[in-house]
Amino acid sequence: RSSTGALAHGSECRHASLGRAGYRGSADAGCGAGAFGRTGAAACHRYHPRGYRPRSSRNSFGHRALTTGAVNGIPLDTSFQPARWLRGPHFQTILASLPWRAARARRRAAPLLAASQELLLDCGDGVTLQGFHARSPDSRRLAVMLHGWEGSADSTYVLSLGQTLFDRGCDVVRLNLRDHGTTHHLNRDLFHSCRLPEVVGAVQALARRFPGHSLVLAGFSLGGNFMLRVAAHREARDLRVERVIAVSPVLDPAITMRTLESGFPAYHSYFVRKWSRSLAKKQLAWPDHYDFEDLLRVRNLREMTRELVARHTEY
Repeated sequence: RSSTGALAHGSECRHASLGRAGYRGSADAGCGAGAFGRTGAAACHRYHPRGYRPRSSRNSFGHRALTTGAVNGIPLDTSFQPARWLRGPHFQTILASLPWRAARARRRAAPLLAASQELLLDCGDGVTLQGFHARSPDSRRLAVMLHGWEGSADSTYVLSLGQTLFDRGCDVVRLNLRDHGTTHHLNRDLFHSCRLPEVVGAVQALARRFPGHSLVLAGFSLGGNFMLRVAAHREARDLRVERVIAVSPVLDPAITMRTLESGFPAYHSYFVRKWSRSLAKKQLAWPDHYDFEDLLRVRNLREMTRELVARHTEY
């Protein structure tokens, strides 16, 4: 009944924009991330070589370029052509995480960070999520941004896009998912990818706080998965959602898990390390409820997932 697995980088990923009029997408080299539990998305095509392949052609660089058929037969924008030295998907993924790149993005995002104020959002059922709001003068549009698994509101890619939207006159809210950033103390129960209602609740709380604003929902990787599901959720039908942007969203958890296990090993090690660090923070924040001493010796995402699903979820 559920696809369990900690999800991370896929070797072929997409970005998609879902407006009220329909869906647009483009092929890009990026990453998808997730956490244990189900991650059913509003749009669900498979994109890994071992799964479904849409019809394709070769662009001028000889790379595979998606054409029609990836999402309900609607053509995809394949105009992105990286510089020759940037063609490798692994290189693109790793380059964005290098310290000098992060420092550069943070310097560029200085106006966004200076304008940001912390928000603690009541998401219903006793759940609190943290966000950071930067107000743009005279704006009537609110961009709500959500990071990927084991990222945060201060991730390089969030700050980079956030500053761009802020420069273009949007109010920007950078959300943290439960147990991400420095929020492990806010909620007792563990994060997993089925915690959609609280993200819907956070967006609803923001809509109430900024009633005159239209909403642009933007998410990366697992955050893109969440934002697509928020827009499709019945509780969000009355929200003024103008557009949803999903960058490299997780669309098929099982395929992403297999990609982690059989692909470039640095990604698997990276997420084991990041997840273990997060679980240690959770235990420190709630010592009477969690003891992950044995689990933190496991160095395999599938085994960690199996243990946590069995002990800490209803699935």
